[in-house]
Amino acid sequence: MTALSASYADNTISLNLTGTVDVKCGVFSLINNSDSSAGNFSFGTLSDVVTGNTRSAVLSGNATTDVGGGIILDVNDGTSLALTYACNEPSGFSRVISSANNGKLQRLGGPLTEENQIRYTVTHTGTEGIEFSSRELTAPIETELTGNFLVGVPGNISFAADGVLIEQGEVLGSISQTSVFAGVYTDTVTISITSNSSP
Repeated sequence: MTALSASYADNTISLNLTGTVDVKCGVFSLINNSDSSAGNFSFGTLSDVVTGNTRSAVLSGNATTDVGGGIILDVNDGTSLALTYACNEPSGFSRVISSANNGKLQRLGGPLTEENQIRYTVTHTGTEGIEFSSRELTAPIETELTGNFLVGVPGNISFAADGVLIEQGEVLGSISQTSVFAGVYTDTVTISITSNSSP
């Protein structure tokens, strides 16, 4: 066997190791641990709330979850939905909160007129820029978020609708009346998350 020459005795080689981590960004809730349909809110009967006052929506599906290690996520208090925003994109993500009916509860089957719509507001708690005070959804709320969302940032979203009961004596003497037509009023609020790495 021939011995290695001196020129090869002290050489080195480099081994390159690589791996990838896919972008994961989203908003999650306990009710449905995804960014799809998360929960149903109800304002109840608004015809017994006097105009000038508001009523908070009540969430269907109040719950908590223990993810281990003493950590409990997504605690809903009955009038708000606990959300968790998580993202591993270093440059952050954008969030858009929008309303199908431009921030109004719309009477099913009714025209888009004032007597067929009820105003409501939305509020969001939290940190890292996800929070905002009570406001209408007449236009989408767009937010660029660049904080540290690796382990998730919690916050609660809640809604309050205007009352529609006109107090007795204001219009028809002793008869109470409402400012809108009778019916079922609905809207759909969508929270969309897009990572800043997306094309």
